[in-house]
Amino acid sequence: MKTLIVTLGIGKGTWGKVKRICNEEWDNILILGNQWANDTFKSDKSYEWITLDDQKDVCQLVDDISKELDNKELGEVYVNILSGSGREHNAVLSALVKKNVNYKMAVVCDDGLHYYGE
Repeated sequence: MKTLIVTLGIGKGTWGKVKRICNEEWDNILILGNQWANDTFKSDKSYEWITLDDQKDVCQLVDDISKELDNKELGEVYVNILSGSGREHNAVLSALVKKNVNYKMAVVCDDGLHYYGE
């Protein structure tokens, strides 16, 4: 099983690349972002949304994300943090470390998708 975990920020300039990576073959897609991005972002692929509260600090977001991941079978995890803020990136990577989840990076480049950590 392959799971993509991706952050999505409010800057729509990165959304095309997020959609591009979501269009690959994934068993699960988890998108993390604030409520506005949740209400605005659309994709043809099915995904699960984890809402990040703009009012919480990074440590609170780490706890929130960790709880969301508790009952999920993730399998092989790939992370993309092209979109979003450093605060969001820090929270998702820290939550994965906290949960002892090994992950690889999935990166969209001009010549296609690249995976690091394989």
